[in-house]
Amino acid sequence: MRHGDCRRGRDAPGGTPAPERTDPWTVAVPAQKPLARADRLLKARRYAEVLSLLESQVFLYRDSAAFYRILGTACLYTGDYGGAHSYLQRAEQLGPGNTSVQLGLAAVSLRRREVPTALRLLLEILDREPGNQHARRALAMIRRTEDPSEFVTMAESGALRRVFPPIGYALPRWVPMAVAVTLLAAAAIVFIPPIVRDALSRRPQRTGAEAIARTDLPATLTASSDHARYTLTDAEVARTLDRIGEYFNSFRDNLARREANRLLLSNAGPLVKERVRLVSSYFRVPTFADFSDNFSFADVEREPWLYEGTHVRWSGQTTNISLGDDAVRFTLLVGYQDQRVLDGTVNVTVPFAADVQPGAVELIGRVNATDAGFSLTATSIRRIVVRSQ
Repeated sequence: MRHGDCRRGRDAPGGTPAPERTDPWTVAVPAQKPLARADRLLKARRYAEVLSLLESQVFLYRDSAAFYRILGTACLYTGDYGGAHSYLQRAEQLGPGNTSVQLGLAAVSLRRREVPTALRLLLEILDREPGNQHARRALAMIRRTEDPSEFVTMAESGALRRVFPPIGYALPRWVPMAVAVTLLAAAAIVFIPPIVRDALSRRPQRTGAEAIARTDLPATLTASSDHARYTLTDAEVARTLDRIGEYFNSFRDNLARREANRLLLSNAGPLVKERVRLVSSYFRVPTFADFSDNFSFADVEREPWLYEGTHVRWSGQTTNISLGDDAVRFTLLVGYQDQRVLDGTVNVTVPFAADVQPGAVELIGRVNATDAGFSLTATSIRRIVVRSQ
């Protein structure tokens, strides 16, 4: 996804220096409108649109700390820690001491396993704002974490988001009208017949969710099996079915597939497994724009069959590139994109036309489990630029 690549246009171009401003957090009046719109988009969690709007405006806003804060925060929330680091660093240089910027840089530092840097930033925040709960939460996370490499796993799983800088919420222009409509609906609800009211109150389900419902399944959900990898009780099978349904209706297909695999590899009964296979046919292939619920290399390496068919979003260096008639194949050095820490290696097949060159890449790949380990089939891939430190 081109707009999601936060590395494009990262450095401010050269040219005639702009007139000095007394406050780097403000911009000239004619330039305020795009920044205000970008800030609203950020608060609305429309990160790709923020990047699309601002990436081409680096020259105009080269001296605006607010510009780099918004752009860096959007990168942070899309999972591009490299882009977030570059933009937020620039914001800190232009306007030192901004709490939001320093919280973002602290999160990036944890992802980079630079704990002393994160501690320095957090303590600076607490010196100014002793009651800042985000900084205190980040310090508590650091105290609980013995191995800095755990922060990498937290970043991949989304757990590190708990210490991201808050971005607030945008109040859409239609909210007042929506409030009025809601009040009218609440006033009218007493006149709606109960059967209609019950139908309206039911949570809408995603197409395919009916396949996982337990309403017409037998009371006994397990069966004897000599080849089950997981031995579950009836209650555990029921809870796992419920989790699959919850994940599926929330469009968290990666987690739903992992739990589906757990049942398929267990002593669950034939009818349960049939239902699980049916709902699995509705799972979607994620993209860089909507990917969620990542799994670490260590997770997949530990139990490849449990993660069969799930998707992972990993970065690393390419090596052993082989161009075939129907695919490109290479070995990914996972986590080694900055040539510091190697999480592991995995063979990758790219079954579509892609210009794969030696260097750092980020990909989304489907896990293919084997008795010898696992490999990946790429569904999306893009080059990334890792800045030297």
